[in-house]
Amino acid sequence: MPATTFIEPISHNTQSRPFSIHYTKTQPGLNNALYVHYHSEMEFFYLEKGALDLYIEDHTFHLTAGNAVFIPHNLIHSAERISPPDEDCCFYALVFSDKMLMDTLPKYCNIYIQPVYRSPLDCIIPLYGTEKWQKDVINLLKDIFESKKSDINECELTIRGRLLIIWQLLYNNHMKFYNNNLSDDNSFPQIQKCINYIQENYAENISLDELAGNAGFSTGHFCRLFKSMTGLTPFNYINRIKIAASCELLLNTDKKISEISSLCGYNNISYYNRTFTNIMKETPSEYRKNYTLK
Repeated sequence: MPATTFIEPISHNTQSRPFSIHYTKTQPGLNNALYVHYHSEMEFFYLEKGALDLYIEDHTFHLTAGNAVFIPHNLIHSAERISPPDEDCCFYALVFSDKMLMDTLPKYCNIYIQPVYRSPLDCIIPLYGTEKWQKDVINLLKDIFESKKSDINECELTIRGRLLIIWQLLYNNHMKFYNNNLSDDNSFPQIQKCINYIQENYAENISLDELAGNAGFSTGHFCRLFKSMTGLTPFNYINRIKIAASCELLLNTDKKISEISSLCGYNNISYYNRTFTNIMKETPSEYRKNYTLK
């Protein structure tokens, strides 16, 4: 398998655009189809051939050919094939940032994307094609994946248009039920600003008081708002971002684990090892051994 199908870069782009399309064909006899990881972008996962179990946080989705799943940002996910060893198991992934949707829309349209940021676990959406709107989404995704064969300048606007139609279908049939009048919630921009700050400065010693002060809230109120939006406490969220960054370094560099620990803001390697194992369910050395392609 080409390295590019397994190793996730920190920023997913196609010629500086805020999206990328990946195609993976798993090796015969390899049970692991997608290594344990997460990223700040959202994703549509579409299984073209075979069968696999897709794990997203504590959820398991049994997928067969033609099924898809929408995966919100910053959720740990992986996959194991359950197809017979001699059968193909192939899948596409459309990985994109919210800029892909919102760059060309007026500000009030933020209401359509806020549910994903405020209730990410509730916005994991399996698409089995059991309802017409799900079939429509899957067909639109297949059209987008077919665009991978074209020059970006000949299909970018079409991809953006189809993604907006997909998003409207997801919103109408699922996300709107988690909106909770968020259009009137003035706290969203401040919390999102703090999230962006964490992602850009994760290696620094970021304090809770600093984040709450930047958002203009008391510490307690900030923590409640932050957890309602991300599903995590600020402390746990910062650790997730640090561990995600260390995963990239483990796979893409030959740096020592102690150096990676320091680069990602951990001064104590024992604490880094414990935190990594708690989140990724294996040690840093095991992760590097299992998922670095030879």
